[in-house]
Amino acid sequence: MDSSFLIKTLNNNYYFINLIKKQIIYCHPIVLQIFKIWEKNESDFNFDYIIKQKKNIHKNKLKYYFDKTKVLIEKGFFVNTTISKVILDEILPEQIKRWLINSRHVSFEVTEACNLKCKYCGFGEFYSEQDNRTMAKLDSGLAIKFLEYLKSLWNSPLNMSHNKNIVISFYGGEPLLNIEFIKKIVDFATYSDLKHNKVVYNMTTNGVFLDKYIDFLVENNFMITISLDGNEFHNSYRVRKDDTGSFNKVYKNVINIKKNYPEFFKSNVSFNSVLHDKNNVEEIISFFDKKFGKVPSINQLTEVGVKKNKKKLFYEIFKSTHLSLNESSDLDYVKNKMKIRFPGNQDRTFLLNSLLENTFYTYNDLLFDEKIDIIERFPTGTCFPFNRKIFVTAHGKILPCESVSHRFFLGEITNEKVDLDFNYIATKYKNFYSSIKNQCENCYNFSICKECLFKIEGIDENPVCNSFIDYTIFKKYLTDSLTYFENNPTLYEEIMEENILL
Repeated sequence: MDSSFLIKTLNNNYYFINLIKKQIIYCHPIVLQIFKIWEKNESDFNFDYIIKQKKNIHKNKLKYYFDKTKVLIEKGFFVNTTISKVILDEILPEQIKRWLINSRHVSFEVTEACNLKCKYCGFGEFYSEQDNRTMAKLDSGLAIKFLEYLKSLWNSPLNMSHNKNIVISFYGGEPLLNIEFIKKIVDFATYSDLKHNKVVYNMTTNGVFLDKYIDFLVENNFMITISLDGNEFHNSYRVRKDDTGSFNKVYKNVINIKKNYPEFFKSNVSFNSVLHDKNNVEEIISFFDKKFGKVPSINQLTEVGVKKNKKKLFYEIFKSTHLSLNESSDLDYVKNKMKIRFPGNQDRTFLLNSLLENTFYTYNDLLFDEKIDIIERFPTGTCFPFNRKIFVTAHGKILPCESVSHRFFLGEITNEKVDLDFNYIATKYKNFYSSIKNQCENCYNFSICKECLFKIEGIDENPVCNSFIDYTIFKKYLTDSLTYFENNPTLYEEIMEENILL
């Protein structure tokens, strides 16, 4: 796999990119000419030879750029060292246990019940990936049993996440339909003797019941994400059981929170919007900007797991982010408001983090030189089990997160015990990894892959990854990305500011 690229942007600028050295260097036109001479005739590469080839360039200027090019050559920047990729396929059970111990986010599916019947709901008519919905409520006794289990691990010497917040989040259905469960978990966490960590709370809600419970949420400093698709027309797929709209009620609740708890609203309330045929990105951004001074998270409907007999109806309301942006009358306004959250910018953030040597994920990265020609990777960009989150369904099944189909559950909470077999989980992941390994070995997307293996069709049978990138596609991606940075000169600074975490 090639490590060195010469990229020409659509603005006719050139860059050298070296994946091993993790550097991107602008290529001056004279450097480019000298480089091409070196490429054709390395053995005669000296200044006298260059002067004979480039008589039209002033000697002093030519000498300056010759010296620059020579340094890059001597440092091995232009050497196209082959990157050897080692695709790993085995996680040790002990490592999974460590991830569980140090996980800082536990999410409970409080209830399967919901007071709305949104047209596009992930548990609705379009999708087949989830368990049958029985309107179950998660038993607080099971949840507390699991938190007791986790507490013993969090208080153990194996917990390396000292002085870090542990997030307990509440998910549905509509979580506020089971407010008693939430109150019991908050009460348990409040009086738990956690030696090294502090508990904070968040919730995703459709907002209908916020008028009833906002005092409790404010008192316990909840972070709240309210699902709202824009104005009344944009929000018309989010209906009650009797098909009446939910917008007016939710809007009124939000306005009251903003009025009565202005600081809480400013710091603790965010919004999530779904993209579909009745709205677009610009309209959504404009609504939340003008009404609340906020920029929502905007997501298109997932195309994974749609029932075959529902695909025609699904694609009647589906709208891609790309199509939606094409509908914008003022794309600069959208870009300015969304900044790093503008579609594609997160991909470009991953790209910069992969291609620049000034990105460090841990303190240890500051101590060791990672410029090596052997890259070890696990297949896809899938999160390691429990490394980022632990999700418990209303039936007590344990999953790595809420977006993973319930058929991939990794453990279970019963009245008798917390059933988590780390050997079983390790074997399960090994089987998944092995099924996709060969595709990952030849993929140039290895440094920036965000593909979740649980979203790959047929992962447990005969998977085909739609995010596979060959050399030609990767080079075009580099070209398009660098062109985009040139056309949006403030973006790099914005990405760097967003990424600084101390």
